[in-house]
Amino acid sequence: MIMIYILCLFFGSQILLMKSSLGTKCNQVKFRYILMLVISLILVSIVFGAVGVLTTTILGSSTILYRFQQKYAEMEQGKI
Repeated sequence: MIMIYILCLFFGSQILLMKSSLGTKCNQVKFRYILMLVISLILVSIVFGAVGVLTTTILGSSTILYRFQQKYAEMEQGKI
């Protein structure tokens, strides 16, 4: 049951980043700030419980994956 939750959460967050305006806002923020935010959110969620850690980790990894995909696409196009 938890595996279904993990998959739905990951794919849902990927779709949300791709289709909504969150993706454009995410592109404007520097990558190191996103990493610092994700790490700090994971550390804070460790204090509050295990389900929060799982959810925060999946959402954070989805955000980091999106940024890597955008940077890789820019490198392929020769912008970087």
